[in-house]
Amino acid sequence: MNVASWLLEGTQRRPDASAFAQQGNHVLHREWRARVQAVAALLRARGVTPKTRVASLSPNTPDAAAFIVGAILAGATVVLLPASDPAPRLGRMISRAEPVAIFAEGRAQTTAKELAPDAFVFGKAELDALPAPEAEPAYGAAPDDPALILFTSGSTGEPRGVVLSHENIIANTTSILASLPIRETDRMMAVLPFYYSFGASVLFTHLRAGACVVINNQFMFADRVLEEMQREACTSFAGVPSTYQLLLRRSSLPRMTFPHLRYVQQAGGRLPPNFVRELAERLPGTEIWLMYGQTEATARLSCLDPKHLGDKAHTIGRPIAGVTLEIVRPDGMAAAPGEVGELVAHGKNVALGYLDEPEATADTFRNGALYTGDLGKVDDDGFIVLVDRAKDFLKCAGYRVAMKEIEDVLAAFDGVVEAAIVGIPDELQGEAVQAFIVHTRGEAARKDLEAYCKRALLPHLQPRETVFVDALPKTAAGKLARATLRELALSSKAG
Repeated sequence: MNVASWLLEGTQRRPDASAFAQQGNHVLHREWRARVQAVAALLRARGVTPKTRVASLSPNTPDAAAFIVGAILAGATVVLLPASDPAPRLGRMISRAEPVAIFAEGRAQTTAKELAPDAFVFGKAELDALPAPEAEPAYGAAPDDPALILFTSGSTGEPRGVVLSHENIIANTTSILASLPIRETDRMMAVLPFYYSFGASVLFTHLRAGACVVINNQFMFADRVLEEMQREACTSFAGVPSTYQLLLRRSSLPRMTFPHLRYVQQAGGRLPPNFVRELAERLPGTEIWLMYGQTEATARLSCLDPKHLGDKAHTIGRPIAGVTLEIVRPDGMAAAPGEVGELVAHGKNVALGYLDEPEATADTFRNGALYTGDLGKVDDDGFIVLVDRAKDFLKCAGYRVAMKEIEDVLAAFDGVVEAAIVGIPDELQGEAVQAFIVHTRGEAARKDLEAYCKRALLPHLQPRETVFVDALPKTAAGKLARATLRELALSSKAG
């Protein structure tokens, strides 16, 4: 079944209720459904055929959501691109995905035309000019037909496209709806971008439920988001650890009340238990659902029922419906309770693989299972505890990024001999970047390097601390001794 048709079934439950709200403007389900049909009609008229790739380069808007669902309805594979990323990185994603059409708004349209000169670039104006569409028939998708490509960072540091099928999205959306208390009368405050797997799952689950998504793209002004939650009587909220850390430390949340807020979701990394406790204190009567997932699993893999928040907040809970999680030893055998091994996921939500990367796909996706690269164990009560990551990734502000990606940017700065980074604890981001640099000018290069990083890296990936050294520590085999750098970083922070 085409996942777009399946999602649109949710919009028929309450056609005259709001499907989206943004800046005080409301779009009804029937109005938004017509917009989806218009997107499908436009793309077909432009010659977009089934399994052709199209892309979105847009912030969250009702039309951006309509493009995603409308393009899938027409049979296209939608590539979700982060509009805030630097142009060189976007260019690499676009060159790999080769979209024939791109939905973009504002300055992003100029960027899209520069990076994909042969693509049909359009936005809200083109949709507004269309006549009222006829009902567009859905492309009859097979379960394993590609529907969506989400980019994440691979171990090489290059953007890596995770290919999700129609079945993947239906299965994971169904699992989340079976696990969380989402209702058709909910009004979800959405601050996470749709190009992020967590943000996409928020969109899909609430469309299927027939609920309302309240969009706010200005979380840097947290109080404005909170005020809109009160005005719109939001019943739910979703965020990554840094979202809640910012709300608890640098917003008016402690002095505000939200009488309609039934529950909040948290994923994208571990929220320290002290913040979980504080959040529960600040939101009495609101359920807090802690979750774990990966883009390679479409979105969610496990959740912690709020009734276990008091004694199990350090865990990722138990698998959600339709998902099986096991801990596997290096020899491939199942680990005993309490024994550390790699977390392996099974279910219809496990992605098809990586875009044009057969070796990486074969390494991560084996016999239909997802080898997450995360190390964990099962406690005596059957809850899963993550203890480390097997791969060199950071989780900065909820985003999973390969260390090598940042190191490559640092190494490109004039005069750098070697560059390495490690993650250091950060109250707001979860993890921040500490860089170790070998430079021909040493400490004298600091100001120039900082200015370069502001141009070349996203804010949450810029080094919080930079140490200039004469040489990086190496193992006997000549490889970087990253563990030594972590010890140096933590000892300097403690001192």
